[in-house]
Amino acid sequence: MARANICTKCGAIIIGGTKCLVCGAPQLIPLNAPLAQKMIIDTGQQDAAAKALTAAAQATTRNRIVIAALVFAGFLLLVVVSYYNGSDDEAKQPAPAAPANDAELLLSRCGPPSLDDSTAYDNPRPPIPSRIIEYKAAKLRIMFIPGDGSLGDPPPYRWKLVGATDMSSKDPSKARVVSAEEFVQRLPCFKGAN
Repeated sequence: MARANICTKCGAIIIGGTKCLVCGAPQLIPLNAPLAQKMIIDTGQQDAAAKALTAAAQATTRNRIVIAALVFAGFLLLVVVSYYNGSDDEAKQPAPAAPANDAELLLSRCGPPSLDDSTAYDNPRPPIPSRIIEYKAAKLRIMFIPGDGSLGDPPPYRWKLVGATDMSSKDPSKARVVSAEEFVQRLPCFKGAN
């Protein structure tokens, strides 16, 4: 709280400060001290003292509001700076996750297929679910089965590449199995995968 004082030399009422603003004397007494009360009554400054105490209280309230506003503004600035520093810094971004299975690896390297079909959510689900991915431009039908877990486990699955067949034949049952070398020749985007 800002202090309201009375000068012992000239009787001036001063808010704040360590010496009198009127005469420059360093002897100030707080207005609530008994000697100050006697001086106020003797000089007839009751109204001035009341106004000084009110002004001191208002100054204190104003100071507290200003301090609270500055603290809030500083906190807000800190939050904004932290947000922008974190969102623009690509070095802090986590690396993209590696594909979880062979099917995801194929899709991440070669892009969207012509067909992606699975029996994982069929009702009833077959004992060994399968996933077929086709790339018509390469004339390849690629088959996957669950690579881990037990027979009859529910999805999701870690699809493991079983093989690929040629789609040139109209009858899928007569489709020719494609070798690994031919597979990579037809779908070079998959090169380097295990």
